[in-house]
Amino acid sequence: MHHSASVLILAPPAVQSFSLLGSTGSIGTQTLEIIAEHPDKFRLTAMAAGSNVDLLAKQVRCTLRCMLLLL
Repeated sequence: MHHSASVLILAPPAVQSFSLLGSTGSIGTQTLEIIAEHPDKFRLTAMAAGSNVDLLAKQVRCTLRCMLLLL
């Protein structure tokens, strides 16, 4: 009797790219914290903020690989 073995190869999950609107609000700042904790899972391609220029400037200095910024 001949038995064949099956091999399952799992690929690493793809990095999720997204834009963040309202980066200086409470949900936006929490989202940026999650991105910072998991840079292998998330990639921020753009972010936008309303009028909190000081916080936005701080976020820009600390944010990972953001490609587009809107105010």
